[in-house]
Amino acid sequence: MDSNVVLSSLDLSRAVQLWGRPRKDVSISDKPMLIAGRAFSNGFGTHTPSRLFVYLNGRASRFTGAVGVDDGGNERGSVEFRFIGDGRVLWSSGVMRHGQAAMPVAVGVTGVRYLTLEAADSGDGIGGDHANWADARFEGVRGRINAIERLPEHQGQIVSGAAWRDTEGNLIQAHGGGILVHGGKYYWYGEDRSEGYVAIGTSGYVSEDLVNWKPLGVVLPKSAYDEKWKERNINERPKVVYNPRTGKFVMWFHYDRSGYGDSQAGVAIADTPEGPFRFLGMHRPIEKSTYRDMNLFVDDDGTAYAIYAGEENYTMHIVRLNAEWTLPEMPMVEGKTWIRTLIRAHREAPAPFKHNGKYYMITSAATGWNPNPANYAVADSMLGEWKIVGNPFIGAGTETTFGSQSTFVLPVPGRPGSFIYMGDRWNPSNLADARYVWLPFQMKSDGTFEIRYRDSWEPRELGFPAPRLTGATPIWGTEDIAPAVPADFSGKSLKYRLGSNFELWPLDKRRSVVEAMDAAVRLYNQMGEFPKNAIAIYSPNIPATVGSYDGTLRFSKEISRRAAVRELGRALGIGTHPRWDSLVKDGQWTGPQAIAQLRKFDGPKAILRAEQGHFSPYGLNSEKESTPENERRYIQLVAAMRRDMAIVSEPIRGMIGVGTWETQAEFKDIRVTKGNQTLFSSDFSRGLEGWKTTRGKWEVVDGALRQTGDGTGARALIGDPTWSDYTLSLKARKLSGAEGFLIFFGMPTEDAKSQWNVGGWGNTQHGLEVPEIPLTQVRGKIETGRWCDIRIEVQGPAVKAYLDGKLVQEARR
Repeated sequence: MDSNVVLSSLDLSRAVQLWGRPRKDVSISDKPMLIAGRAFSNGFGTHTPSRLFVYLNGRASRFTGAVGVDDGGNERGSVEFRFIGDGRVLWSSGVMRHGQAAMPVAVGVTGVRYLTLEAADSGDGIGGDHANWADARFEGVRGRINAIERLPEHQGQIVSGAAWRDTEGNLIQAHGGGILVHGGKYYWYGEDRSEGYVAIGTSGYVSEDLVNWKPLGVVLPKSAYDEKWKERNINERPKVVYNPRTGKFVMWFHYDRSGYGDSQAGVAIADTPEGPFRFLGMHRPIEKSTYRDMNLFVDDDGTAYAIYAGEENYTMHIVRLNAEWTLPEMPMVEGKTWIRTLIRAHREAPAPFKHNGKYYMITSAATGWNPNPANYAVADSMLGEWKIVGNPFIGAGTETTFGSQSTFVLPVPGRPGSFIYMGDRWNPSNLADARYVWLPFQMKSDGTFEIRYRDSWEPRELGFPAPRLTGATPIWGTEDIAPAVPADFSGKSLKYRLGSNFELWPLDKRRSVVEAMDAAVRLYNQMGEFPKNAIAIYSPNIPATVGSYDGTLRFSKEISRRAAVRELGRALGIGTHPRWDSLVKDGQWTGPQAIAQLRKFDGPKAILRAEQGHFSPYGLNSEKESTPENERRYIQLVAAMRRDMAIVSEPIRGMIGVGTWETQAEFKDIRVTKGNQTLFSSDFSRGLEGWKTTRGKWEVVDGALRQTGDGTGARALIGDPTWSDYTLSLKARKLSGAEGFLIFFGMPTEDAKSQWNVGGWGNTQHGLEVPEIPLTQVRGKIETGRWCDIRIEVQGPAVKAYLDGKLVQEARR
């Protein structure tokens, strides 16, 4: 039966707005909702610009209500309300001004899957207007509708102000943070506010594309530094830098107690960027001055500085650090090793960067949690004279820095003059859901810059790698991605079993069916078939089996097997993938992998049709309980869809080779095998015939391939770019030099970078470097003069690296 759903009954916390939190049934100022003196009892009060995304999935027929500027807003305020359905503007209010009567709304939404309710600035340059969606409701609702956090097209994008989740589906806890670029990866550290005001420590995340962030956990827990103030201890604005002299990763943060009565610098170090960090202690660099909002800056000459708001936030201090970067340089001499700047300006949240020999620093005013106008200062040296220039933010919302407070400026690697502003959009009522504003900007030829607001943007615009798509639904936050599971399923992790091997995944009760089904898809992608006894179950103390495949898919009695199977395509993001439109035409699937599967199932009648958002191939859309054969077909089809959309990783393919980096080495007994077949065996009787060498001084000596040059990036390659699923074995010996050696594999082209760096990074680490696989490093070194046995096993999208018969590293695309 059709029904009505009041807008304010949805989860309004998922809205994206300029600043503050959305209000339910009241205005944004928490006062009764009034438009031109008329009172409304229910609705959605918000600051402009704001957007609320609603997943309708064709389940509603109409939206009704009224819109207008709240009486409590700025008297010059003006707002334009819009309804955007599946990317098309369905209705616009035009410009509405403060004091104007509420405008009634009745918009048809039949067939609309994704609806955006947008309250935008009208172009008068004033942001933060108080907008009301009043007496608002959806009519003719059939089934569940949800407020969601992002739209499908936001995959691969940074959406300022939207909830941002890590690769495990949890809200990213990196407030007041900064980024360390190291080893081709980006490490994001920040305050973990998941339990509220008193941070539980510093959390870390790692990414290659700035979009997908893998959690590293709490790299510096509160327990490491809470001896003094216990439950009142505070860790704010942690920043991490790498000191190449000591090989240590150094963290500084604002150490304090609730109420800010201590205000010191906390310092910790780690051997790897993943941590754990070891707390060294706290101190005040300038004993008589407080130490609060802070940042670190490493200059081109390797000199490091701590920059912080001192003297109760009224004056900025810049202090040069010692060689270890753990304390100020001694003796401390004002004007030489440290300075006071922006004196009595009452600035905080420093975010420094450098361009063309000049130093820049964005700061905010000190107004507590509330945003304010930013400005920036410029100097010819870090310890020189800093001159305030003005507010670099342009457009509506600049009076609140687009609802944010500066925390860091990230230089874009390889693009001089390109930077990314990072800010926090604080939510003091729920700090765990405080959000992030990241905006790219470009320096001008005159040394100035402007930062404009963008709702969303793609880091690959700046040369970052295209984000890898995963099987997870891009509609983060929707509750109906899979049928509900029984409430008594309370395990802490989901286990996937193949034979005696287990793989653990975080458990989200709403996603249990999706995870179980995706396990079967992953098995199919790896094996090409469904082996017996592939089981996805909850933790051992729960006897019920959620999903398994041993010739059939089984679910507990509380879950409809047919419903779960039919939800799979949408739950795995198939129907919302950006390539969907290009691979579906007139209701027919055009992807080659899927067509092959459909023809295998149903011959020339194979088609794909959409039915209420559930994508069912011909012959598999029976309303009856699905059969094991149909379930098998459906999962195979989903696997084919994922391949067509490039969700499934391609195998590692390519040539093999050897190389050096500031090292002299030799290699012999080089062999490539595939099963019982030998693809290559080194024979240096004809010298370097067949080998393609780059840089270095390569020659054959005593039956070994030797490189005796001094430079970097020397390599010798051989083989077929199409080789896959092979084992590379060889012996390698370091003759002299600073590092170990490079073993190349999976090289589709000569200039690719797919290698095992053995004894790299100053002969301190081994690292697997493969495109589309995050760099992994383990500690290790290579002895000069000793022959080492190397073995690289490449199987599909996975690689394992062995040294002297021991598995050292492995990775998978």
